[in-house]
Amino acid sequence: MDSNDSEWSSPVEFLRVLYRRKGTLLAVTLAGVLIAALVSLAQPRLYRSVASLEVQGVNENFLNLRDIDPAATPNAASNDVYVKTQSEILQQDALIEQAADKLNLAERPEFQPRSGLWDRLHGAATGSAQNSGHYAADIAKKHLKIEPSRDSQIIHVSFEARDPQLAADFANTLARTFIEQSVDGRRHAAQQIQEWLGPRIQELRSKLQTSEAALDE
Repeated sequence: MDSNDSEWSSPVEFLRVLYRRKGTLLAVTLAGVLIAALVSLAQPRLYRSVASLEVQGVNENFLNLRDIDPAATPNAASNDVYVKTQSEILQQDALIEQAADKLNLAERPEFQPRSGLWDRLHGAATGSAQNSGHYAADIAKKHLKIEPSRDSQIIHVSFEARDPQLAADFANTLARTFIEQSVDGRRHAAQQIQEWLGPRIQELRSKLQTSEAALDE
């Protein structure tokens, strides 16, 4: 048995070896702590902001149907599907890009391409406004998290950014953009219904006038 084996032959000898080399162990430990601290300082600090949205169906209580027919109230399954659908809409690229454009994210360094890889993949020239907007929206989507609540119609929109104000602004801007899109969609649907009902109401009015004239005769 050589000298190295004898040093490790028992736990007591092992502890003695560690004690003799305590200086080396201390230096290694301090070096590890220093490296971990430097890595932690080098990483940018992220701030998270959360906005909450309550979504409701278009005809949940249309013309007070709940008072007339309780069965008209949507069940839990339909509510879950509706909330899930709205959550997926909040993650659409077009909606995120609209919010990113409103906040001019493409002008911020952390949302700009660091190399020409993005341009080569998309076949566009570096520095084009459209390409920068798409890239900024993609980066924003990676920091975005949509979480529908259980047993409710609340959707949580959380966003992380280096700037705490930007984190709050993007979450709120995305929520407002979603609300504006929903309002526009319902307004358009109401307009289509009005256009569809207009000729039929006019037709019924003409028939009523004809019936009244026949009754007078």
